[in-house]
Amino acid sequence: MTNKKMDNGSWTPRKQLFLLLLLLIVAILIGRELLTDRPDQVHITTSGRIDMCLSCHKDEKLDPAHDPRVIGCASCHLGDALAINKEEAHK
Repeated sequence: MTNKKMDNGSWTPRKQLFLLLLLLIVAILIGRELLTDRPDQVHITTSGRIDMCLSCHKDEKLDPAHDPRVIGCASCHLGDALAINKEEAHK
């Protein structure tokens, strides 16, 4: 029989450091998610595409032939239809 030291579930400094780092990473991810400004509503076109343009451009007066609920905005006007901030959306 070998004389091995048995691990009885004690919290070694290495385990404590690992747990602390894990909790810190989780806290940072939760904080980032809570601080991200999200639109109140997600708009889905009749073709099934998500178009976030209407989250900011709520009061646009459009011709019925350009109904954004049908084809969205980005299909003609380009930009990033999934972006949630102005700079990314208008690239």
